Amino acid sequence: MENKPKVFTGYFADGVRRIDLVLVLRDDGNSQIEGITNTFLLNALKLGLEIEMEHGTMKRHRDLIFAKVHAPDSLIRQYAEIFSIQRHFKDSHVDFINAENSFMKYFKMIMPFFFNRREREWIKLVRNQYPNPKNYSTLERSQIVYRIFLALPFGNNENYVGLERLLKRNLIIDAYALHDGPYFFLPKQDVANVVNVRQILYTNWIGADALLKAQPLSLLQEYFGEKIAFYFAFCELFNRFLLLSCGAGIVMIYEAFKELNLKTALYKRRGVENTFCLNVGSYKNSYMCPNCRDFNICPFTRVTDHCKEVTLGFMLESPYMINYYIFIMIWGIIFIFVWKRREHYLSWLWESDCGSTSILRPDHKANFKTIKRSKVTGILKNYDSVFTKIFNIIKSLAVVFALLAVIFPMTLYWANLQFRIIHKVKAEIKDPNYAHFAGLAIFSLIYVFVNVVFEKIMEKLSYVIVSFENHKTQDSYEKSLIEKQFGSTFAFNFSYFIFLGFVKGRFYTFPYDIEMWNSIAGVGVMNCGVFTCVNEMCVLLIVNVLFKSIVFSGLSSLFRCRTDYNKTRTTNANVPCWEREYILNNISEQFYINQFKDLAIQFAMSVLFVGAFPLAPIIILIGNVLKMRYNSWYFLLGSRRPLLHDSLGIVNWRNIITAIAFASVISNDFTKNAIVAKAYKKYKGFKPKKCIFPGRKQMYKGKMTPLIYESRSKNTVMQKLILFQHIAIILVSAIVFVINRDSKAVTETVAIEKRIKEQCYIRQIKKEPNQTI
Repeated sequence: MENKPKVFTGYFADGVRRIDLVLVLRDDGNSQIEGITNTFLLNALKLGLEIEMEHGTMKRHRDLIFAKVHAPDSLIRQYAEIFSIQRHFKDSHVDFINAENSFMKYFKMIMPFFFNRREREWIKLVRNQYPNPKNYSTLERSQIVYRIFLALPFGNNENYVGLERLLKRNLIIDAYALHDGPYFFLPKQDVANVVNVRQILYTNWIGADALLKAQPLSLLQEYFGEKIAFYFAFCELFNRFLLLSCGAGIVMIYEAFKELNLKTALYKRRGVENTFCLNVGSYKNSYMCPNCRDFNICPFTRVTDHCKEVTLGFMLESPYMINYYIFIMIWGIIFIFVWKRREHYLSWLWESDCGSTSILRPDHKANFKTIKRSKVTGILKNYDSVFTKIFNIIKSLAVVFALLAVIFPMTLYWANLQFRIIHKVKAEIKDPNYAHFAGLAIFSLIYVFVNVVFEKIMEKLSYVIVSFENHKTQDSYEKSLIEKQFGSTFAFNFSYFIFLGFVKGRFYTFPYDIEMWNSIAGVGVMNCGVFTCVNEMCVLLIVNVLFKSIVFSGLSSLFRCRTDYNKTRTTNANVPCWEREYILNNISEQFYINQFKDLAIQFAMSVLFVGAFPLAPIIILIGNVLKMRYNSWYFLLGSRRPLLHDSLGIVNWRNIITAIAFASVISNDFTKNAIVAKAYKKYKGFKPKKCIFPGRKQMYKGKMTPLIYESRSKNTVMQKLILFQHIAIILVSAIVFVINRDSKAVTETVAIEKRIKEQCYIRQIKKEPNQTI
């Protein structure tokens, strides 16, 4: 292997053999631990790996041993084929990076600052500097060695296999891949011919000027792997679609405010021109019925105290918003299918569709007593019995019911807590309108923070649950883990949204319906007051979006973590690169899942309940841009190179996001009405002779309420649009299904590559007729 400049990566003491992986061991004199680790490293040497040991030079690393691992070229080629890491058309696919159609050519001419023009040349430049074998990047070399260690035994017991078991038990402290060198240019560096990907990304990706540019996805895939590249690809497309949603939301709010300036017209269009908000004198002594069964926290209130609630509700459920609901539903479905097309293209470009996610997990505990030999091939197969499969289904259902058993009482608790908080705030604030919204804001803050705590608990608990499932493959393990973590996060975040939209006020009939009054936790008599629950949902959504997108995610961009070099950007000659990079952050599988989980929750907020606050996409977009910029800095400067498992695109997350997009058809339905209830048998406080309530099944003392007028005038419009809603969804779905996933050039290239692979496969069989397939 030719000598490479040491600046671009870590090498053995001979300056020739590149360090493909670093293992960190503890030198504490424990003979039992040393025996296990020595057996593990000895097995690695027997396999053909080369290891060089060094003690730490920093004061805090004096009791650590850094085991540097190098894989010879022959071993890289052999295991690249076993792990399906080899890329057959790697060089030819370079010409398809940022492929342009006629539309994109014109768009680049008009707005050239949106694109990275030199990505193709950068890829070719850095590939010419890779060590042998030339067809493998430094990251791919590290991934091959890492997977060898994942399947390497460290004892005679049948389950004494794999690096991950040693890491979990802290027998080996850490394992990581090295960066390709510093992120800054050195004084005497020949930048035209000698440069690494980290330096290119530092100068062209993480700066403020890169906010408007397209992401260098192929460079990210080359340096960080497919998973990280797919994450930034999804962020890029999601943010572009959010721009469309932001524009539509601004237009809808603008139209609503125009109507608000003519308040008489705002009410007249809904058939309530004689409402208590315009004709105050006639309703001066009119009262609203309480909106829960506890009259101490839900007392009788004057109808004139609810005008701001009614006005905000009319704005958010104006006829203009019906168009926005339809737009959001179509927007979500189109986004999903555009992403599928984009994902399929990138999977082909990077050849990530040939991953090894179906191989047996080292952590899988096989029952060797039940393993059977195939009568056809003679190969041992660990088949699951029918009883085992049924038992696994029962376990999954048990997890779902256990989650529902927690969510249901929590939701009822939230409903009662909201009434109590609003009641206490109203006792402090004289203006009842502002007190109502202030109470909702305080409740929403508590709701968000408690949910964050529950998410962290479920994050830990999901690992325990999935470990009992004993998955055979990494793909099935990751799928189960994602489903449980996202499912619990979605349930905790949106349980109260669902309660407001579909449960609260649905069961109310009339004030003295004792059956509803005696319902569980008083759900049958709960309601949102004079108008629908859109006001409460609006405040809850604003607080959720602000804290989830800005406070918890976006504000992290204001803080910078340490890099492997000091602030003066000068190297420390006394500390080797592998020891400097040991202190960097680790990009784990959980960290990656959390990033996509946040995106999926934001997408849900963008399509499911965004009608309650059409400006929410603006806040989500700002938070995404901040988080995206921070992550680019975090991945490149503050973290090690990730060693993540294979993933066939983001198929697990894509299925979840697709389900959310189609669920928007239900959540943005136009037929929702809220109802108000009362029952004051034992109430000793103030009781008016009569109170106004928007009943669903009949009217109290024959008195029509403002909400009933509003519902009648609104239903005539909505009934005509409900049919259009479903026709539009079916039409859009049909169109996107018909559109081909790839361009014509890519489709033809895929067909050619498939024939080449088949011919090579046939020739290999003819050349080695005795080879077992």
